[in-house]
Amino acid sequence: MREEVLHRRLVTYLLENKAYRNPDLRLKEIAGYLQTNTTYLSSLINQRYKMNFKTLLNRIRLEEAKQIMKERTYEYFSIEKIYKSVGFRSKSVFNIVFKAETGMTPSEYRARIFDGPVNCICNLPDDFNPFPLDKLLLV
Repeated sequence: MREEVLHRRLVTYLLENKAYRNPDLRLKEIAGYLQTNTTYLSSLINQRYKMNFKTLLNRIRLEEAKQIMKERTYEYFSIEKIYKSVGFRSKSVFNIVFKAETGMTPSEYRARIFDGPVNCICNLPDDFNPFPLDKLLLV
């Protein structure tokens, strides 16, 4: 039962509070917020999601970035603004994670969605949040 309660609190912290958007987010910070230790929290994440904390965090960030890229409303937003707004610190890490998960670069992904290259002319606001990611973590 304690594990289930902790899991729900983790999902709430990450998704409702948008904590994953913080590029400096660490397991220790989340464990402190949830009033548990890092070993227990790490074990829960590994068992529940079959991946470590960093991979889970990158997966959540990547899913939001992909959702943003799919929306025609946001087709002119720069890749840089998108990866920064979802919590990635660097373009290189974003590209590596993106390609590992999708088999293509972010630019290739967008081009495929919109049938050709996209010229970015505007930026996302800092508080941009068009999509809930609840379904990703509700395993």
